[in-house]
Amino acid sequence: MPLRQAIYDRLGPAVVAKASVPGVTVRELSQRLGIAESLIYNWRSTQRKAASIASPRRRHAFDRRQCGCSILRYMNCA
Repeated sequence: MPLRQAIYDRLGPAVVAKASVPGVTVRELSQRLGIAESLIYNWRSTQRKAASIASPRRRHAFDRRQCGCSILRYMNCA
């Protein structure tokens, strides 16, 4: 496992959780932990993307644009 991934796996979720506490700023947290602000933002983005992939897709209601499918795949959208 690459070093960056190992560091994220060990620290990322805890740091992102601390950054989402009301009243805590990313700048303040990054200075306290001695890491770059951009690293915290990247970790947060990674977690959000993972959460959106894990969530179920919406089914079509009245408009095909709700799930972003093309017209060719419209009828096969789950």
